[in-house]
Amino acid sequence: MKKRTNLSFIVELLILFLLLIMMITVITMVSIRARGQSRKARVLTDAVICAENATEMTEGAKDPDEAATRLEQMEGVSSVQVDGDVISFKMDFSAGSKPEQSFDMKVNWDEEPGETGSYIEKKVEVLEADGKEPVYSLESGSFVKDEEETR
Repeated sequence: MKKRTNLSFIVELLILFLLLIMMITVITMVSIRARGQSRKARVLTDAVICAENATEMTEGAKDPDEAATRLEQMEGVSSVQVDGDVISFKMDFSAGSKPEQSFDMKVNWDEEPGETGSYIEKKVEVLEADGKEPVYSLESGSFVKDEEETR
């Protein structure tokens, strides 16, 4: 009888030990995955902020050259280049105590002239440094009146 009790205790102990190992494994996997998701969320949040800032800075600009000049005045912006209707630049984003996040950004400029002004549609694409696919893209548009005054 005593042997049977010992055997059942050992089996129960092994089952509890396996359950403990499985729980530790699951908790570890969840923690690792959460860390990866947290990094992706931080990168996406920073990309959204950078796209919004670039859109606000170029708002009201009449051409890509004026928009590039405005972008050069932003903190953290470097290597601004205008190639036709595309403005390319690098933005180093840091907020608070976070380490710097670097993005390669493009502003695609599309202008449709009208009778009293032009409708300018912009698409801001944010790529991680040396990335091929955009992390985030933001489209915006605005109407800019011609400078001629009519009285």
